[in-house]
Amino acid sequence: MSTVYFTYEGTQLNFSTGQIAPVFPKPTGLTLHTYTTESPYITVTNRYYGLSNMFMRSENVLKDDRDTVFDYYETTLDNGYNDFTVIDHRKRFLFETSWNNWLESWRKMRGGVHNIEYNLSSSIPWTPPSYAAYLMTSNDLTSYNLDTTATLTTTDGVFVDNAGDSNVLRLNGYALKVTGAAGVQNGASGNVVFKKSEQYNNISIFCQVRAPLSPSGAIVLCRLNSGESYCDLRLENGGIKNDLVFFVDNNGDTARYYDPGDHRIENDTWYDICVSYDAVNQHVYLYSFAAGDTTFSNYLDGETDINSHYTSNTSPTFLPIDRKIDSVELLFETVDGSITNTETVYLQNLMIFDGYVDNMMFNTLRRTCYLWNKKTGQYPK
Repeated sequence: MSTVYFTYEGTQLNFSTGQIAPVFPKPTGLTLHTYTTESPYITVTNRYYGLSNMFMRSENVLKDDRDTVFDYYETTLDNGYNDFTVIDHRKRFLFETSWNNWLESWRKMRGGVHNIEYNLSSSIPWTPPSYAAYLMTSNDLTSYNLDTTATLTTTDGVFVDNAGDSNVLRLNGYALKVTGAAGVQNGASGNVVFKKSEQYNNISIFCQVRAPLSPSGAIVLCRLNSGESYCDLRLENGGIKNDLVFFVDNNGDTARYYDPGDHRIENDTWYDICVSYDAVNQHVYLYSFAAGDTTFSNYLDGETDINSHYTSNTSPTFLPIDRKIDSVELLFETVDGSITNTETVYLQNLMIFDGYVDNMMFNTLRRTCYLWNKKTGQYPK
């Protein structure tokens, strides 16, 4: 289990420091529910947006530690005015979190101790557990989940912002950019220590990308390595468009998951893309949709076929990386010339999840990134 954090603009409240480690009490008592006994007149069959409420408590906190928490609430969060991010013990994110009221109680024991109540809410759901999140609010590849073992370094990649390169989708923050040149280009890489948070081997990669047509080989957007085995999300030449491909090499056994009829990536156009491996049902899911620039369009909104922009493939008998992930590589060519000279590929808002992403979560991540990209400040906070 990992440390619980509140984080806002690079300032964290670390719940492993001092005597403020939270508990997550469950309400007790009678719970009632209803169920249908007749055919309903109205049936709700889908929902575009989720929301979250979270309650936790720090118990028997001494005054000095209580003052540390209150200072974070009063000063950093401006008495609850500023929304922030919660990172829980499983490295899940709750973005855009509100903590509107300060609540505490005091007891006269050990010189006086405090119980601090945290009533938190967000307009979006929790993400799956994360291995890393390279959200590039600054010009580096540190992970937003505060895992110091996840930091990557650039090789041929450079960080660019919208002020210096209008192709960057986000108005504030950075994107990783690689330009084609002689020799195989490698954007960034680094050794990591990623361990599964549960018994299942779920893996998901989400990112926003803008790329030219790859004339040969492939442009690998993100590769996860485990010894000699790996899996990656890549773009391959599909004629007049790029094909979105999930490629797996597990101890020499290889598999390619793609759908040439649907996941066709237009040249020099921003896309939200995701691959998710559901280890419980042993299925690989591919999602792709044009990223919102001036307006946002919901994924699958108005479609009559759920398979539009969506592909499901039954997994082979071997699993995508069933061991620890020991290194990550971003934006590299499989052969010299995968990115034509002077052409450029951009990557931003990359998240690697230790969990399954369904189509609703894919749309939630898309919508959240769109909001971050269009806000005047640097987001997420």
